[in-house]
Amino acid sequence: MKRILTIGACALLFSSVTFAFGDDDEKVSADALIKAVQTAVATYPGEISDVEVDKKRDKLVIEVEVVGADGEREIHIDAATGEVINK
Repeated sequence: MKRILTIGACALLFSSVTFAFGDDDEKVSADALIKAVQTAVATYPGEISDVEVDKKRDKLVIEVEVVGADGEREIHIDAATGEVINK
């Protein structure tokens, strides 16, 4: 419950913020980052250890590292669609 409240508070604070990455000035909204974290934890329950945005094959990908019962996994989320690319 505490994690959901924290994510909700971040959504309220940063809902209009965008983040620019790399030389191409690509942008990812805070809302997209929050949804990616929620999707990653729903896919692989655990604690978030890192979140990065990278461009792969001309797509912006949000990489969420989750430490769960079976160790650490990196979940890749398509920044545009919010879909899991790989687990």
